[in-house]
Amino acid sequence: VTYHVDGQRFSNPEGLSGTRLDVDVMIVAARRQVTDLLRKAAAYGDYRIKNFYYRPLATSRAVLSNEEMAQGACLVDVGGRHTDVAVFKEGKMIHSSTLAIGGEDITCDTRSLLGLSQSEAEKIKLRFGHCNSSLEKDTEFQVTSGSDGELWRTIRKSEFGHDVIQPRAEEILEEALTVICGAAENGQLPGEMVLTGGGSQLDGFRNLAAAVFPMPVVKGMNAGFENIDELSTRPDHSTVLGMALLDIEQRLSRREDVMDNPLSRWCGKLIRMIHTVM
Repeated sequence: VTYHVDGQRFSNPEGLSGTRLDVDVMIVAARRQVTDLLRKAAAYGDYRIKNFYYRPLATSRAVLSNEEMAQGACLVDVGGRHTDVAVFKEGKMIHSSTLAIGGEDITCDTRSLLGLSQSEAEKIKLRFGHCNSSLEKDTEFQVTSGSDGELWRTIRKSEFGHDVIQPRAEEILEEALTVICGAAENGQLPGEMVLTGGGSQLDGFRNLAAAVFPMPVVKGMNAGFENIDELSTRPDHSTVLGMALLDIEQRLSRREDVMDNPLSRWCGKLIRMIHTVM
C-alpha cells in the first residue's frame, strides 16, 4: 500500500495532516464459487481451510528478504503448470502475473520426443535434462519402452538438452522477462531477479537465466527456517513455506493484539499480584 497526502507520497501517513488522502493498492480477487468448492473438497477429507493466500505473495515471503524487496527485485517461480512473476519496489509488490507455462511443458516435450509415459518422461527430464550450451562430459543414455524394458533408442545428453530442454526453458524465461519489462516504471528494471520453483532446479537453468535477463540472477533461498531439514527448504517447496510463515506471523500478530488489550493487561497484573502474595 502506498499513501499520498495532498499529492505527496508516503509509506506511512500516520501523524501527518492534510486535506486529501489517496491510497494505491493491489487488489487480488478470486471467484467465490471456486473458493467455496475448495472448502467443500477439503471438508470431504476432514480438513478445514483457514485462509487463502495469493501464491506469488506467499512464495516471496519465503524467498525474498526485506532488503531485496525494499531495493527492488523480481521473483520468478517456475512451477509445474505455471510460472509466477512478481515485481517488488520499496518493500511492496507492484506487479504480478502468472504464465501458463512451466516445468510440465518440458516434460510433455520429452514425452512427445521419446514416446514415453508422463511419469517416465519426468524421470528422464530430472536425470538427464539440462540447459547447458556445452557439457564438460557428453554422455549417452538409453530409453526403453514397454513392460519388458526393450531398448528403443540411444540419445546423447547434449542433443537432448539442446533440442528439447533448452528451447522450452528459454521460452519460459523470455515470457517472464516480457512481463517484468512491461511492469518497469520509466524503463527502470528491478535490481535483481530471484529464481525459485521446481523447474529452476534443472541443470544450467540459472546460467541460462543469467544470459536472458539484463540483471543479476540469484538463486532464491528459503529463509526463516533454521530448524527444519534441507529437503523441506527446496525451491519447489517455497510456496508452502511462505504460507506457513504468513500464518505464523498472523498468529503472533493476533497474540500481540490480545496481550495489548486493557483487559489482558489487568488480568496479567492480577496474576502477578497473586504470585507475589503466594
